[in-house]
Amino acid sequence: MSENEKELSIIDTLRIMLPYKWLILVCVVVMALAFFVKTEFFTDDTFTSTGVLYVSNHMQGMVSSNYSVELSDIESARTMASTCMELLNTRTYLSYVSSATGGKYEWNEIANMINVSSVNETELLSISVTSKSPEDSYNICNTIIQKAPSQLGTIFTSGTIEIIDEAVYPNNPNSRGVLKMTAIGFAIGLVLGVLLAFVLSMFDRTVHIDTDLTQRYDIPVLGNIINQ
Repeated sequence: MSENEKELSIIDTLRIMLPYKWLILVCVVVMALAFFVKTEFFTDDTFTSTGVLYVSNHMQGMVSSNYSVELSDIESARTMASTCMELLNTRTYLSYVSSATGGKYEWNEIANMINVSSVNETELLSISVTSKSPEDSYNICNTIIQKAPSQLGTIFTSGTIEIIDEAVYPNNPNSRGVLKMTAIGFAIGLVLGVLLAFVLSMFDRTVHIDTDLTQRYDIPVLGNIINQ
């Protein structure tokens, strides 16, 4: 496609959009406002409690001043950390956590609340629990953190799980992301408005300029009559 054809295509597109500019504007405003109102006034606050575990492939007391860390030790510890991540999400362990926290939430509900991830691909595991209640988030996260060394440590023939950061009580709610959601609503409204404009333009048979005749009917235009 030549530069002239590209320029003509852009001009044609803008010409199609121009009669429906108010429709597009209304779609943008309505969708952005709808997402803003929903996020600001109809989205519940959530609270996140976090903690950190450390996974080592050496038993406590085995590390001496002469001990040197080798690459194989690091890889082994990371493998253990990856295994621990999966174990912390198992039905058995989460059922234990559910029971230990009073059974308010079933194991599958807790599974939807927690996030277990490796910190920068190291042997450190970050545990976070998000819920609508700061007390529930803290209690569940604290139980996972406190019970992991004893409950999961027995699975490995060597190695330990240690608590690095205790669970933190979430005093403030998480950000609702109002600006982000409003921007998403803006983008959706713009796309919706443009699509509606194209659809309406397809059914619009009004002749606006002479090129409409040449494009639709492939007939020459001898002249224009302009009303003064």
